[in-house]
Parts: sequence; structure tokens; C-alpha cells
Amino acid sequence: MNVVRGQTGRWEVECIPADGARLSLLRFGGRDLLTRAPERFKPPTRDFGAYETRPVYGYDACLPSVEPCSVPEAGWQHIPDHGEVCWLPWDVNWAESRLECSARSNGVPALRFRRSLIFAESSVRACDGIAVSSHLFRLGRMV
Repeated sequence: MNVVRGQTGRWEVECIPADGARLSLLRFGGRDLLTRAPERFKPPTRDFGAYETRPVYGYDACLPSVEPCSVPEAGWQHIPDHGEVCWLPWDVNWAESRLECSARSNGVPALRFRRSLIFAESSVRACDGIAVSSHLFRLGRMV
């Protein structure tokens, strides 16, 4: 599996593009700030939703919903458990002290999800966003 790695100053980051741009490692000064991937994973025996059929660790986004649902008015017939973005492959790039991630929605192709992590000497700033094509939404109303 492809992993994008970045390091700047005391920061280290790893991101898995094919796994919803999951941050699999975020480390500062040698200290892990996220849970690590389990050595072995066995899905639960009870149904806790599709998201629980995969290892839960690190950080991934939960957009646009936590529960499976649909938004037919927007053309979204099926939003999976834990939202769509954690199931999508993302474009991920590391440049200097910045991790840039983006993905296009399968359910509503006019939506594009973005995440930026900007690393400074002793801090990191996260910026998440959703871009919407102007022909789909105008002034907050669907047209």
C-alpha cells in the first residue's frame, strides 16, 4: 500500500491515500500522537456498521455523515457508514512542511473534499474543506 511520508523539524507524518487519506502516523519529537495500526485485526462478531469491518486507528475524516443515509435531493442515494470520504482514494502530496489531500465524491461528483496540514516548529494547523461546483449550489440553496 502506498504511504506518503513527510518530515519537517520535529514532526513526522504518514498518510495512506488509498485508505481515505488516513493519517497513520503523526509524531512530534518522537512521541506518537495517534493510535497505531493493530498488528492483527479481527472484525467484530456483531454488526456495528461497515466502518467497523476495517481497523480503526490513526485519523480519518467522517464526512458528510456518521450513519449510513441518503440525500436524494442532492442526488446522493447512498452515503455509507462513517460517511463517504474515509472510503475514497485521495490525491495526497507532501511539499516542504505541508500535507495536501483531496478527493472527489462518488455520490455527488460536484463535491471535492480537501484537507491540509500545515506544520510549524511546535504546532500543526489542520484545514478541512468542501468545494462545490457553482452549478449545483448557489447561495446555500440547491438549484
